[in-house]
Amino acid sequence: MDDTTYKRWWPLHLRIACGESLNSQEQADYESGLKQLHESENLDGDLDALRQVRATIRRLDEERLELQTQSLLKS
Repeated sequence: MDDTTYKRWWPLHLRIACGESLNSQEQADYESGLKQLHESENLDGDLDALRQVRATIRRLDEERLELQTQSLLKS
């Protein structure tokens, strides 16, 4: 997506994010821009590294919940 198109698309995105409705032309423009952005994404990352990071996040979240529970029990 070129810069000009992005500058037209971004306010539509903000309106959608705030729960506003778009008219049919605006909705079509928004969806077209969203499709362009998704198609331009490059997700050629190292999947093993991503899986390891995800596992670490899960483990740390479980640890956080455990510590939070312990803290509440001590209060």
